[in-house]
Amino acid sequence: MRKFDNKKIGLTEKELVVLRRLNTPHKIQDFVTGMPQNFEPDGDSCMSARETLANRHALCIEGAFVAALAFWLHGGRPLLMDLKTQDDD
Repeated sequence: MRKFDNKKIGLTEKELVVLRRLNTPHKIQDFVTGMPQNFEPDGDSCMSARETLANRHALCIEGAFVAALAFWLHGGRPLLMDLKTQDDD
């Protein structure tokens, strides 16, 4: 596994410990799927991966940020895709 400079990427050691455990696509999916849904009680949100890890709940995009970060930390490509229909987003 690649060694990351915590100061350069802005993650704490505690955050890295969580993300290092997510070393397979299955583990990443289980982690993200296991988070309670963010029902946005305080209004619209789009939390960063750090905020999502701290709050332990996520909207779809917030979970995608965590998943992309986990893939990136393990040498994968952190790709996100937005799918839209013609009638509704």
